[in-house]
Amino acid sequence: MCHLHRIQRRHLWVVRQVVVKGKVLRADAFFVAKADVLANTNISAFHLDGYEFVVANTVSRGKARLAAWFKSDRLVRLKNLEHLNNDIIVLNGVQGTVTGVYRPFKCFQGESLGSNFTRLVNNLEAILAYNKKSLIMGDLNVNWNGTNNCAFRLQLEAIIDNFLLHQLVDFETRFRYVNGVLQSSCLDLIITNLDEVTIEHESQHCSDHLILDAFQCNTQEKTVQKGNR
Repeated sequence: MCHLHRIQRRHLWVVRQVVVKGKVLRADAFFVAKADVLANTNISAFHLDGYEFVVANTVSRGKARLAAWFKSDRLVRLKNLEHLNNDIIVLNGVQGTVTGVYRPFKCFQGESLGSNFTRLVNNLEAILAYNKKSLIMGDLNVNWNGTNNCAFRLQLEAIIDNFLLHQLVDFETRFRYVNGVLQSSCLDLIITNLDEVTIEHESQHCSDHLILDAFQCNTQEKTVQKGNR
């Protein structure tokens, strides 16, 4: 997943160039978290042949923090499964649903971080109820290897248990220096029950997050690439 901090339009254009020049074009879908696409942005500027470019429904509230390119001949967007207040994009294909998600720390008025996360969890449960064959990937701002947000992790573990899913990322995905000390965490997760899913990762110059790739070995074809800025 290509994680970019404070991605404004010019930063998203850089990500587009990465998509064009790199191996990303093998992916059926490429998610970009923290994209920060404003409501008045001309998204046609990010067009790629063979792909559709979309942003989360939160753009209706002024800014979408999640964007995606996906192959429209292989995947169909299911906007009816996307809560208007969640930065989430749901795609459906032959193998199942592919969901990209980003959970910011900022809440809408009247919400808490807890209610914000519960709303997202309820949305994920609705997606999984629609199609139990699913792959969910994104920056949920839950450190899977940490202990400081264990209540949120417990909510995710309940979904994983109830829908017979697996969380595949077992390594640190974000690296940054704080007061001269390198800190790392596992914020970018891939949760799925699709058969024979393998993940790869690589670093990138435009972000402090790794790029995560998920693909099915039985098809030898990459199905998703998640980009976090």
